[in-house]
Amino acid sequence: MVCTVFSQGLERTFKSRSGNFPIQISGLDLPELKEVPLIRVSPLTLPRLPEWKSTRFLPEDPSWLDRGGKLFKKGIASYYTERPTEALQHFRQVQESYPETPWYAPSLFWSGQLLALDGKLDAALERLKTFETEASAVKFPFRKDFLDRSRFTRIWIELKQKKIIESVIPQLEQTMGATQERGIQLKLLELQVYALLEKKRTSEVKILLKQVEKRYPENRLPTLWLAQIHYREAEWNSLVKMLTDSLKAQEVFPAFIYENLLLMGIHAAIELEQLNLARTWVGQLTDLSRSNSDLPILARIRVHQRLQDYSGIQESWEKMKDDLLRSLV
Repeated sequence: MVCTVFSQGLERTFKSRSGNFPIQISGLDLPELKEVPLIRVSPLTLPRLPEWKSTRFLPEDPSWLDRGGKLFKKGIASYYTERPTEALQHFRQVQESYPETPWYAPSLFWSGQLLALDGKLDAALERLKTFETEASAVKFPFRKDFLDRSRFTRIWIELKQKKIIESVIPQLEQTMGATQERGIQLKLLELQVYALLEKKRTSEVKILLKQVEKRYPENRLPTLWLAQIHYREAEWNSLVKMLTDSLKAQEVFPAFIYENLLLMGIHAAIELEQLNLARTWVGQLTDLSRSNSDLPILARIRVHQRLQDYSGIQESWEKMKDDLLRSLV
């Protein structure tokens, strides 16, 4: 878009037989074109609340006399088939009419979960606290699983409500220690990273993520989060070293994580003028991103630009398939 700005224009004089007349010639205020980044790294946000749906939580058919069990199973079926309002009604009936049955405590958990997913956070907190109190006194199937998930959801709600995060952080650490299921441990870790970053405790996050990389070698998300922190902090040396070490160790990454790591690494290597390394990683990105050839081409153009290799820029640019991207490069 071109914007004419008369206030900053040039004034000229037009001479005629009738005299001299000033003419205002508008100046052109052209928009500043920003370089298309290889990758955009946004701050870590609070993850979505898990739904905790699992086939193992589906109850067996209750006996024909077990009305509370039938209502509970209807509630689960409604929740699993995306009918949350009906599910809440069934669970409420269990709580009101069958509080002495084994279905009472788990109905409290699922009610709290549904309320949290619906954004009714205060009501959800109360329901989950009641569940945890009740669950400590009775036994029922998957009791430990539900308790772990209830504690996670409560912490998630407190972070969502932006309560005193400093008090939530030790609560997270305590819950991590009491949780045995690795999947939930990793979800709690993500909450912990989010909370620490919210309080600007970045150095603690880096230490934590390095520890977690060793504790959960099968999961590569902590590596990605650590790389993203280095990228946002413009810690190019740390980012390059981290990626170089990972590749030397022949660590295996899911494709989307590997692609993100390479893009951040290429940017960092260019910033450090390590252009041979950047070109090596562009080659690896090319092998990885065969379905999207424009991304490696853009990375290669960035290397050519730093080298002021204009023929290389032109050659790469002509290979781009996306017309919009070509117009922005």
